[in-house]
Amino acid sequence: YERAFADERVQYVQCDLTRPQHVDKAFQGGPWTVVVNLAAETRYGQPEQVYDSRCTALSEACAIKAQEVGCGRFVEMSTALVYRSQARHACGES
Repeated sequence: YERAFADERVQYVQCDLTRPQHVDKAFQGGPWTVVVNLAAETRYGQPEQVYDSRCTALSEACAIKAQEVGCGRFVEMSTALVYRSQARHACGES
């Protein structure tokens, strides 16, 4: 990752994407060819509304903003693991 961030074409932005004004901040300075969202909720067993706001709504807001500003590609990175709220091990999808 150090080599990628050293590239002049790469701009790293850190902000709270659950806040609309921060979503705007994240997309300033474009137009962007590619935007990669690495936001994640790393604590397991959170209430459903936490995941809705910090994962689902956040990702949707970024995807909408990427489309609004004419971003060529929007890439959403997320964990491939799914956890039950009471367990700390991966569970199958139903």
